[in-house]
Amino acid sequence: MTEPSATRTPRDPDLVNAEIALKRAAQRARERARRAGVPLAYWKDGKLRTESPGKEPNEASETGG
Repeated sequence: MTEPSATRTPRDPDLVNAEIALKRAAQRARERARRAGVPLAYWKDGKLRTESPGKEPNEASETGG
């Protein structure tokens, strides 16, 4: 059997740093929300979570929206 890396196709140059860019954008969104004093909502582990300025992140209520 051949080595997995030997059969791997080259990565798309446009996607090489996509994960890094997404993490950087998420961090910037958190910073902007904190500075503006507004809560931030996001998905994590299949659940909707909210993060308010100066408070710990928590799960959003199930009755929201």
